[in-house]
Order: sequence, then C-alpha cells, then structure tokens
Amino acid sequence: MKGFYDYELQAREMTGFPPYSRLVNLVLRGKKEEEVVGACGELEGILRSCMPAGGGVEIMVNGECELERTKTYFRHHILLRSTHPGALQATVAGALARYKPSHGIYVEVDIDPMQML
Repeated sequence: MKGFYDYELQAREMTGFPPYSRLVNLVLRGKKEEEVVGACGELEGILRSCMPAGGGVEIMVNGECELERTKTYFRHHILLRSTHPGALQATVAGALARYKPSHGIYVEVDIDPMQML
C-alpha cells in the first residue's frame, strides 16, 4: 500500500494535482444543451475577469462532463486549478456573486472533487 501511496503522491506533484494544488469544479446543468454551453461561456468570461492579475488561477477545462447527459439534464463543467487557495476562492466567490444564471440553469460547486462524472 505504501508503494501505491508514494507513487500516487509523486504523480500528483508532477502534474500539479491535490494535495499540491486546489481544484474547483463548477458543473452547470439544464434541459437545453445550447443554453448550458452558453452559460458556461458566460461564466468562464466572468471567472477570467475575476482572476488575479499576476496569474495563479488556471481554467483547465470548459466542456462536457464525462457523464454529459442524465435523464433530463445536459451537463457541462468548468474546472479551475491553483496552488494559491486564497486566489482560487476569491476568483470563484467573486464570479459566482456576479453570475446570474438564466432560468433553468443550475450551478453546482465541488471543491477538490473526488470524481468528475
């Protein structure tokens, strides 16, 4: 077990994943795919305007979730990463305070997600 742990920790350090960084996964869902895609684009723009000027927060993904569609909803996500937890939290909090989703668009926030289905 220790061998797996050491290997996994080393791989996470090399790729910049937790515990060496923090992740926030914003999942948007709605009944019309084009509205969900548009909402993701709008939220990404707001997130970018809230990012610190010196960098430190990265948008890794803006696209379909692995499990893109449930019975009634389309799902897309924006995955952010940072080695500066305070900057990441301020970026997400600032963007969510400014973002007003359209009727029928729902936003879920997952901090350091364990899985991204």
